[in-house]
Amino acid sequence: MIGVGFAAGRLKIIKQETTEGLTKIVFNVSVPCLIIANMVTTYKREMLLSTAALPLFAFILILLVNFPLAYFSAKIFKIKKEEEKQYLFLNMFPNYYYISIPLAGMLYGPAGVLYVFLFGFMADIFLWTIGVGMFCNKENKGKFPVKSILNPGIVALLAGFVLSMARVNLPAVVFTPLQVVGSITTPMAMLITGAILANIKLEGVGKLFVSKDMFLIVFIRIILAPLIIIFLTMFFNLDPVVRAIIVLQAAMPSGFSAILFATQYKKDPNYSAAACLVTTGISMVTLPLFLYIIR
Repeated sequence: MIGVGFAAGRLKIIKQETTEGLTKIVFNVSVPCLIIANMVTTYKREMLLSTAALPLFAFILILLVNFPLAYFSAKIFKIKKEEEKQYLFLNMFPNYYYISIPLAGMLYGPAGVLYVFLFGFMADIFLWTIGVGMFCNKENKGKFPVKSILNPGIVALLAGFVLSMARVNLPAVVFTPLQVVGSITTPMAMLITGAILANIKLEGVGKLFVSKDMFLIVFIRIILAPLIIIFLTMFFNLDPVVRAIIVLQAAMPSGFSAILFATQYKKDPNYSAAACLVTTGISMVTLPLFLYIIR
């Protein structure tokens, strides 16, 4: 289905502005509906302890694994100063929504999608503070973007958590529309992912594909980091699906948000675009391998 989205993007059936509109529908409408519907039917009080590992490992992955690897490799291999912040961002922040939502839904059902957002809750906090700080100008630093962190998905997660802890049974007239609208999330997310990749402008990107920086990002982001996380999760008594989602997120390619931030804050978007394309392409091979290892 990602291939269908890619083809539609190349044929200009799904244009960039269309992708932006579809993304807003998914993250502002279908995802919140999906989360609430899944929370009230899937999430139980007994799952609190087991799922606490998801935000914990988001912290471990981003700050204790990815950041040191990115920082020291940038110094050792002398990444250019003007590209160092993007290099750090691309290694630190995986694509923890666009690709992981459809994959988690297909492989692990409603619980998998729910766990993606439990992981994403912590990752979002780092993205909109540390991540944005890597790109923004001095005058924008220090501002805490509450509105960005409290996005509809996170608000729905909090609302669903309250409902599930209170054991509220939603009436069919409320639950059924939530479930139906939420069901479009997986196919829409896959179409959007393909279209985003297709709409990335390739001018000036070609030489970057075989650069030292890209080899390092590929090795750290989608090979070394997931291997470290697989090793670390062995020391925790984790639910198999929780562990699978943690490893899935660790093995995700570089986040597309790097391209958006680079464009918004007037950095070179080609650098981020090259990393996102390369890591996404190679992750189609490495992702199944890592999930097979922990099966």
